[in-house]
Amino acid sequence: MNMKSGSLLPKAQQRAPVPWASSSSKRDGGSTTESEATAAVRKAIRTQGWSGIALPRELHIGVYEFVNPVWCLKPPLPSPLSRAVVQHHSELVIDCSITRQRTFWQRMTPQTAYELGKQMINLKCLIHRYPRTPDGAPGVTAGCHVSAFGWCLGIVIGFVEGHVVGRRLAREKEGPATALAAGSLRSLIFEPVAIPNLGRHEAVQLGTIKSAPPSAAPSHPINLPALTEVNGVTQAHFLIDGRGWTTPDLKRLLSSASMIAPIKTFIKTTNSLTDLTVPSMPPPEMAELLDYIPLGQRGSPGPLANLRKISGIKLYEILPTDACRDGLQKCLVDRGCFKSLDDLCFIVDRSDCHSLLLNDYATFKALASLIDTTCSPSGKVTFWFRSSGQEVRDIPLTHMVAHTRFGKVPNCSSIILNALLKCYNLRTRRHDVTGGPLDSPQFIEGAPPAAYHYVWTIAQDQVDRPQNGPIDLSMDDKLLFGGCGPTRTSCSISIACAGGWRPPTGAIPPEPPELEAFSSIGLDAVKTLVVEHRLGLGAAKMMLNKCLRLESLELMGMSASDALDLLSCVHEDRIPEKLTLEYSHQEGGQQLSVLTVKQRLKKVKTFHIKGASETEIRQVLVNGCRGDVNRLILG
Repeated sequence: MNMKSGSLLPKAQQRAPVPWASSSSKRDGGSTTESEATAAVRKAIRTQGWSGIALPRELHIGVYEFVNPVWCLKPPLPSPLSRAVVQHHSELVIDCSITRQRTFWQRMTPQTAYELGKQMINLKCLIHRYPRTPDGAPGVTAGCHVSAFGWCLGIVIGFVEGHVVGRRLAREKEGPATALAAGSLRSLIFEPVAIPNLGRHEAVQLGTIKSAPPSAAPSHPINLPALTEVNGVTQAHFLIDGRGWTTPDLKRLLSSASMIAPIKTFIKTTNSLTDLTVPSMPPPEMAELLDYIPLGQRGSPGPLANLRKISGIKLYEILPTDACRDGLQKCLVDRGCFKSLDDLCFIVDRSDCHSLLLNDYATFKALASLIDTTCSPSGKVTFWFRSSGQEVRDIPLTHMVAHTRFGKVPNCSSIILNALLKCYNLRTRRHDVTGGPLDSPQFIEGAPPAAYHYVWTIAQDQVDRPQNGPIDLSMDDKLLFGGCGPTRTSCSISIACAGGWRPPTGAIPPEPPELEAFSSIGLDAVKTLVVEHRLGLGAAKMMLNKCLRLESLELMGMSASDALDLLSCVHEDRIPEKLTLEYSHQEGGQQLSVLTVKQRLKKVKTFHIKGASETEIRQVLVNGCRGDVNRLILG
C-alpha cells in the first residue's frame, strides 16, 4: 500500500500540512495532543533505528510521518502516532493483493476506520482494491469472474465519513479566517484485483468481510465538495445510499454496475456531471437514473448542462417501445442537456438490430430524434455491436430496405442508418451520407463472418404492394453490398415465401419497389442467388436487371417456362458457371414443357437438375447445353 503526499523537499521549503491545533494553541506552547504525537513519533524513530541517520531531529520526524502507511501502524488505533502520521497523507489505498495488508484491513472495524478518517484531513484520493477470482478459477464459467465487491467496503465508508467530519472540525478550529478549503477528497477509485487460487466460494465469503458501514448513520450531511471523479462503481455501493453523501462538483462517473441504486448515490446531488459511463443500461432505466437529479431552477442552465459524454445505452433484448422512448430525451433536455453531447455510445446486438432499429419506423425516428436533440453538431455517436455468441444467419433483407418506407426523420438519420447497415455488410453511397460534421464510428465484436447470407421474404403485403406505390426517388440507387471491411466478402441471397404463408393460387410474383434502393453496382458482391418459389421471380428479375455477376443460380418450385423466362433476363456473358434447376409439375402430374435455352447455357460448368424425367434431361442437354459441362448432377 502506498501513501503519498508529494516529493520531499528540505524542511524549510516543505508545505506544512493542515495543523490539528489552532494557531493560538501553538503560541501557548503547543497542545497536549501535539506533544503526545511528537513523543510517539520520536519513540517510533528510536525503535526503527532511524536516530542513527545523520539528519536534524525535525527532519527525522517529517520523513517518518510522510513515508509510513496506515497499515504499518500498531494497534490500538487511533493513537497519537497515527494522528501525527495520517494527516500528512493525501492518498489511501485499501489493498487486498498483499496478504499482510489484507489481514490488517480485515481486522479493522468500520468505527476504527471512521476515527482514523477524522485524523486524515488532507486526503485527496482513496483507492479500494477488492478481490476477484483469477482466469480459470474453479467453479467459475470460462471467461467470467466472481468479485468480492463488499470486501472492506465498510472500512472505505468509515474513512470517507470520518475524513469529512475531521476536516470540518479542523476548519472550525481555524475560525472564520481559515484558508482551509471545505473539501480535499477528489477521487474515489474502486478496482478488482485477481487473487491467485481464489475460487467462487472463497470470493463470496470475502465479499461479506467488513462490508457493512459504521452502524451509526452520520448526524450531518457527508458533503464532498471537492470530489470530481468516481471510478468503478459496483453493485455493493447501494450501501452508501441514505447516508447523506453529497457530491455537488462530481464530473466523471464510471460504473461497472448496470443497476440504478449504486449509481444514483453519487450523481443525484451533482450539478457538474460531464461524463457518465455505464456497462449497459436500457433507455427507460437511464431516464429513471437521471430523474434522481433534481431539475434546476427556472432560468438556470440546468444540472446536466455540462454533460458531454454518455456511454452504454443498451439497445438490444428490449421491446421496440422501450428502445428510445421520449422519456430519456425529455429527461436530458429538461436538465439542460441540449445539443451539447460530444460523445454518445449505444450498444446493439447484431441478432436483433435489424428488427429493432432498421425495421421499425417509430423506434428509428425516436433514436434519431434523441441524437439530433442532445448531440453537438460536431459530436460523435458510437455504435458498439456486441456478439451474442451465435453467428447471424439468414439476415432479413426486407429489414435492410424498410427505411425506404419511413416517413420524415431528423437530418442525422442517414449517418445513423449507414452505421447500422454496416453491421450487416451493407452501406450507402458515401456522398449520400449527410448530417453535418457528426461522426458515427462503429465497433463490431468478434471476427466478421466468412460470408453473409440474406433472405428476401415474400408475404401477403408484397403481393398487394401495387396499391402502396413506388419508393421516393431520393431513395433510388443508394445501397451497396460489401466493401465495408478490410476485404470484400461474398454474399448470397435467397428469395422465399414467409414461413407458414400459403400463396394464393395464380398470385402474380411481386416486384418489390424497395429493391430499387440498390445501386446499379450495389449487388456486385452477390455471388449466389437462390429462388425457392415462383413468387420470387419478380424480385429475382429486379436483381438480375442490376447486372448481377453470379457464380451460382438455383431455381426451385417453378415450371420450366418460368425458369427460362428468368434466365432470359441474364446476359449471355453473365450466366453463372453453376446452375441448379428443380422442376415443378402441375397438379395432376402433367409435366410442363422442357427447358430449352439454346446458347444461354454454354458457360455452365456445373449443372444440377432435380425432379425431371429422363426425356426432359436429355432434351435439356441436347438443346440447351452446347458448352462443356464439367459436372452433371441428377436428382
